[in-house]
Amino acid sequence: MSEHCLAAVVPAWNEEAAIADVVRGLRAAGACCVAVVDAGSTDATQRLAREAGALVLEERRRGYGLACQA
Repeated sequence: MSEHCLAAVVPAWNEEAAIADVVRGLRAAGACCVAVVDAGSTDATQRLAREAGALVLEERRRGYGLACQA
C-alpha cells in the first residue's frame, strides 16, 4: 500500500497578516509540502511563510496561473 502526500501551492502577495496561519493550517490538515509562491511582496510574507514551514518560491509576475506554473 502506498502513502499519499497532499501538496499545496499558495499564491501570495503582501499577505503577512495571514500567511503563517494558512501554512500552519495546511500542515495541520496533512499537507506534507506547502509551497508559497510569492509575487514580489514588499512586506514580511516570505519570511513568515518560511518560519511557518513553507517552501517559498519567487515569481515576480503576478497571477494565479503563473504561481501554479512556478
